[in-house]
Amino acid sequence: MAMTLFHLNKLLAGLLVVIATAANAYPTKPIKVIVPFSAGTVTDLLARELSQSLAVVMKQPVVVDNRTGAEGSIGAQAVLNSEPDGHTIMFSSFSISVLDPFVKKTMPYDPVKDSLFQMRFEPGAA
Repeated sequence: MAMTLFHLNKLLAGLLVVIATAANAYPTKPIKVIVPFSAGTVTDLLARELSQSLAVVMKQPVVVDNRTGAEGSIGAQAVLNSEPDGHTIMFSSFSISVLDPFVKKTMPYDPVKDSLFQMRFEPGAA
C-alpha cells in the first residue's frame, strides 16, 4: 500500500504542478484541503499524506481542515462557498457526489451542477 500511496502522491502533485504552470501565479496563498470526515479516518489520513507532498511541490503550505457532519454535506458546502480561486479543494470519497443524491431527499447543493473537479482513485485498480 505504501508504494501505491507514493504513486498517488506523485500523480496528484504532478497534476497540480501542471495546473499551477497554466495559472502562472498559482498558488499565491496557502492551499486548504477540506476533508468532510473526522480526523483519523482513512480519507483524512490519505489527505494528510497527499498534503505533505503537495506542500513540497507547490512551495506553499497545505492545511487539512476536517469539516464533519451531515454525512459530508457540511464539508462539501464549505468548498462550494469558498472563493473560487483554486486555493480550497475537497478530498473525499465518492459517496458525497454519487450516493448522496440517491439516499437523501434534499441536499444543500446539487452534486452535478455544483460539481467540483473530481478525480477517482481506486487502490489496486489497473
